Amino acid sequence: MLGISYDKMHSVVVFPGDATFKTQMPENVTRLRGYIRYIRSKTKSLLTEGEVKGIIKIIGEKRLPAGVKTNFQHVDHVKDITAGRRRLM
Repeated sequence: MLGISYDKMHSVVVFPGDATFKTQMPENVTRLRGYIRYIRSKTKSLLTEGEVKGIIKIIGEKRLPAGVKTNFQHVDHVKDITAGRRRLM
């Protein structure tokens, strides 16, 4: 949707609470307290100012309108997702 190449993105997996990792995790998998350190470790600019402005514009255009109806739709969507996870467990 944004037209950003994958080499200009960083994915981060953050586990809330006091998760215990049984094996060594890559640097982009962290506990809640570690995600800020990971983000701050990325100091190289990957996007130009123009690209950032363009991305902000696209997100603004695609964003659902703020309001009660959107909030209820979001809550229903999250409930559907979590219900699906419970069925898989």
